[in-house]
Amino acid sequence: MRNDPADTQVSAEGGGGDAPGAGAEIPLQPVEKTMVRQAVPLQPMEDDGGADIHLQPMESPTPEQVDIP
Repeated sequence: MRNDPADTQVSAEGGGGDAPGAGAEIPLQPVEKTMVRQAVPLQPMEDDGGADIHLQPMESPTPEQVDIP
């Protein structure tokens, strides 16, 4: 008897006859999203015709500018 590839059936999941996904369940945990606020707001420097926009930090921002809850 020779080994014919057409006679050999291999499950894609690696199990024999089990339903797909019937293995051990891995519980998913929610990912916590972190909001990062910019500590030092930037303000544009002089307008040079739109060629390049340069930003520089402002001096001592007020709490209203930083928007800390």
